Amino acid sequence: MQLGLFLDDNSGVPIYKQLANGIEQRILTGQLEPGFKLPSSRELAESLVVSRCTASKAYELLQFRGLIMSHPAVGTFVSSTVPNRSAAQDGIEEPAPIKQPKNEEPHRLSDYGAHIMSSQTIGSADVELFPELNFGAPAAENLPLVKWQEALVRATRTRTLRPQDYRSDALGCEVLRKALADYVRRTRGITCSFEQIALFSSAQSALDLLSRLLINSGDVTAVENPGFPGVRRTFASHGATVCPVPIDKHGLMVSELSRQPATRLVYVTPSHHDPSGAVLSPVRRVQLLRWAQANQAIVIEDDFDCEYRYTDTPLPALFASDDTGCVVYLSSFWKTMFPVLKLGFVILPPRLLPAVRRAKSLIERDFHSVEHEALAHFINEGHLERHIRRTRAIYARRRAELIARVNTHLGSRVRMSPVSAGTHLAVQFDLAVAEEVLLQLACQAGLPMVPTSAYYASEPGNCEMLIPFAHVDETHLAFAIECFASILTAHVDQQICT
Repeated sequence: MQLGLFLDDNSGVPIYKQLANGIEQRILTGQLEPGFKLPSSRELAESLVVSRCTASKAYELLQFRGLIMSHPAVGTFVSSTVPNRSAAQDGIEEPAPIKQPKNEEPHRLSDYGAHIMSSQTIGSADVELFPELNFGAPAAENLPLVKWQEALVRATRTRTLRPQDYRSDALGCEVLRKALADYVRRTRGITCSFEQIALFSSAQSALDLLSRLLINSGDVTAVENPGFPGVRRTFASHGATVCPVPIDKHGLMVSELSRQPATRLVYVTPSHHDPSGAVLSPVRRVQLLRWAQANQAIVIEDDFDCEYRYTDTPLPALFASDDTGCVVYLSSFWKTMFPVLKLGFVILPPRLLPAVRRAKSLIERDFHSVEHEALAHFINEGHLERHIRRTRAIYARRRAELIARVNTHLGSRVRMSPVSAGTHLAVQFDLAVAEEVLLQLACQAGLPMVPTSAYYASEPGNCEMLIPFAHVDETHLAFAIECFASILTAHVDQQICT
């Protein structure tokens, strides 16, 4: 146990008293709290390379001062009540106060640091973390905790350290990358080698690294509007000019990209647009790939929420149709396994592999190998896909209940997204009621609901809301919608009367 004490052999103060004074100062300043267990005199002597007699004399002096208590066969502890003593007594000198600069200016930052602190485009990091939507994660009771714990225990018990384990691959655990390559082939129609897969601590960290490699300050990047606000913030943090591209019921309006000169990078969610749920149509997928090839641009495909479609047959990933090497596939386990598992991964075209490998070796090359081996077993044994099938059935039932209740109690007052996918329902209110009032009434009724305004780069949708259903059971949804409709009707009637 280290106490951070330093002794001066050239001082006129005896070593035992220096030692006692050093411990006393830490007690009086609160660094060692009442009840804190101190090292034994032997441990203290060994750590400071002094005799045990010196350490014992220091403890005796501290006990005399009432600062420590010794209990035979138990240990030595800081006293529960520390006497009110002057720090200057017994040779303890008051430390010189730290001189404060006259002008308390922040420390000079790099261009990147100054940019992220001053840019109005970047904004808050909390805008997309909506607790009302359960942060976009599954409910705790729907997580496959037992199977996941079994996979972790199995990986721990079968783990043996080999010399090669000390040479980590910057792209991640090979056994997991192989499992993921098989998984995306089965579920997303992607044929790739495991060497093309890179693991990250999250999808956000993957996006940040890709931005560093692909964006220079002033480069033009395109994003969906409305769209995930975290992407706009990440691109802007690296100095990009972020151009919002509108979406409609067929997804990103690819024709609008030709109006953005020299666009270097496009971020798109073709399988399930957030928040509308729109799917990029086959025609526009072809247009986007042709545009990217003609303009030597990179498309980052975030396969957001691809697991949860309830009626339509899912289209393969955009990456599966790319034969020119312009698409980077981005995914994570947020929608299926968060918060017990935090992991993102990308599938890269071969031409980007050397740069990503080198960049990752500089900033993120070590992983939780046991957790990754457990996930590989979890995937290979089919537990992940069974979990998705089970939760998909639960979410489909809850979505149907939500839509039925909205139709019954709100009727023509709202318009709903026709897309049967995702974990929340996008609705737009056709009422002369302020957005803030709608949120207040929903809160009173116990109905979780958030506005989509944060998703818009400009001109947010009027009274457009998201109502989650994945983590809310049918009984609560039915009661909350009925209660909300009753409160809303009373409010509207009162407005008419006044």
